[in-house]
Amino acid sequence: MVRTFFTPDGRLTEKATEQQMKDGYTWACEFGRTGVVDFLLQRGIDIAAKLRHQGQTGLHWAALGGHGDTVRVLLQHHAPVNVKDDEFGTTPLAWALYAWSSGDSHGSDYDVVEQLVAAGAIVEERWLSDAEPLSPVATKIRGDARMKDALQKR
Repeated sequence: MVRTFFTPDGRLTEKATEQQMKDGYTWACEFGRTGVVDFLLQRGIDIAAKLRHQGQTGLHWAALGGHGDTVRVLLQHHAPVNVKDDEFGTTPLAWALYAWSSGDSHGSDYDVVEQLVAAGAIVEERWLSDAEPLSPVATKIRGDARMKDALQKR
C-alpha cells in the first residue's frame, strides 16, 4: 500500500504529502514494519527527523517496541544513536530500557540494547550503579545479569 503513494521514479504522488510520509515512517518504526521503514528511507525520509508528539526519532519508537530488525535497519542507515527526544530528554536506549523495565515492550529487548550499545549509545552510570536505589529501571537492571551484560558490551 505504501508503494502506491510513490511514482515509479521514487517521488511522492500528487495525492501524498511529506507529512503523510513522515507519519507513515513513525508508525512503521513504532510497530516494527521493517520493510516499510527501509522503503521510506530509500525514498528520502530524514532518518534524524524529529517526529510528532515528543520530538522523538524513528529509532526511539523502534527501540521502545523492542523491534530488533527495525533497529538494525535504522542503524545501518546511520540513525543518530544518542539523540534526545524533546519532551523527556532521553535517548533511544533509555526508551528501550523503560519499555523493558515496565513490561511495555513486545520485542527483542536484549538484542535492541546490544545493538544500540554496539552503535555507540551512551550507557548512563546511574543505570548500573548501586547508588541509584529508587530507580525502577536501575533496580531491574541490577537484578538481570543478561541486561547488565548487554549494557556493558562494546
